[in-house]
Amino acid sequence: MVKMTIQDAIQDYLDKTGLAPSSRAKYARVLARWLDSLAEEETDITGETTIDRLTIHHVEPFMASAMGLASVTRRVYASALIGFYEFVELRELAPVSTARLRQLLAPMVNGRRETVPDYAAEEIEAIIRTARELAAGPFEDTPKGHRRRLVALRNHALVVTLADTGMRISEALSLRRGDVQWTARPAPRAKIAGKGDRERWVFFSARAARAIQSYLTARRQTDADDHRPVHMSPLFANHSRAHAGRPISTTTGWKIVRQLAEAALPPDRVEAIHPHTFRHHFLTKVWRETGDLHLAQKLAGHASVGTTTRYTHASAEELAAGYARVFDTQGIQRALPGLED
Repeated sequence: MVKMTIQDAIQDYLDKTGLAPSSRAKYARVLARWLDSLAEEETDITGETTIDRLTIHHVEPFMASAMGLASVTRRVYASALIGFYEFVELRELAPVSTARLRQLLAPMVNGRRETVPDYAAEEIEAIIRTARELAAGPFEDTPKGHRRRLVALRNHALVVTLADTGMRISEALSLRRGDVQWTARPAPRAKIAGKGDRERWVFFSARAARAIQSYLTARRQTDADDHRPVHMSPLFANHSRAHAGRPISTTTGWKIVRQLAEAALPPDRVEAIHPHTFRHHFLTKVWRETGDLHLAQKLAGHASVGTTTRYTHASAEELAAGYARVFDTQGIQRALPGLED
C-alpha cells in the first residue's frame, strides 16, 4: 500500500474539512509557504515525504521566521497549521499531538520575546558537549586512530559552527579554508552564497573559532599531502581512506548530526534534532538577546525579513557588531595564531 504524502494530506484536509472558501484559500497559501520554508531550511521533509514522518517540530522554523509579522498574521499561520495537524492526528496519519503543538506555538503566536522558548537549546548544548568529549579521545597512535581523531575534531567543529553561525548544513559544508577571514574584527567572517545565490556574511564565535583551529591544526599533515592549495581545501573535509581531503556531502552532514544526537540525547528527543534545528536555535537566541528579529533573520539568511528592509544593505561591520552583542568574540585573534586569511 502506497503511503499518503504530506502534499496529498494537505489537499485532503482542504477538500474534506468544510472550510469556508476564504479560509480555505488562506490556509492553502499558508501551508504552501510552510512547505516552501521546509525546503528553504533544508529539512528532510518535502511535500513528497510520506505523512507518517511528520512531527510537530517541523513547524518551528516556519513560525520562528514569522515572529516579525503582525500578530493577526501569526494567528492565521498557527490556525492553518493546527487545523492540518488536527486532521492528521484524528485520522492517525502520523504520531502527532495537537495539544503539544498548541503549547509549542502559543509563545510564537503571542510574540513576546521574553516568553519565546528555545526548545532545542539544552539538546544542542548537550550535542556540543558530547562532540567535544569525543574529540578529546583517547585515540590509538595509528593511522586509523589519527583518522578517527580528525573525524571527531571535525564533527565537534561542525556542530559548534552550525549552532553559532546560523548556516544551513550545505552552506557550512561548501566553505573552503580560504573563505574565512580569520583576522576580521570583532569576529572572523566569511561571505557565502546561500539559497537562491543570495550572498551574506556569516560570523564565527570564539568557541567555533577555537574548535575549527583545533581541527585544522590536527590535519596539517593531511592538508600538506593534498595537491591543492591549502586555501582551496574544504573547511570540513572527508577523512576516509578512499576520499581523504574531499568535501563531505550534505547527506553525511545530516548523519553526523543524527549520530551525535543519538549519543547525547534520550531516544525520544533524537527525532526532533536536524541541522535546521541549529538554525532555529541561532535565530531564537539572537532575537531573545537583542529584541531585533530583523538582525536575526538577516544573519540567518532568510529571504524575507517581514515588514522592514532595515538590514537589506547593512554593511558587514554593522552585522558583525550585532553578532558580537550575542556571541563571545573576545580574544579570538590571540587564540588563533596558526590561522590566516
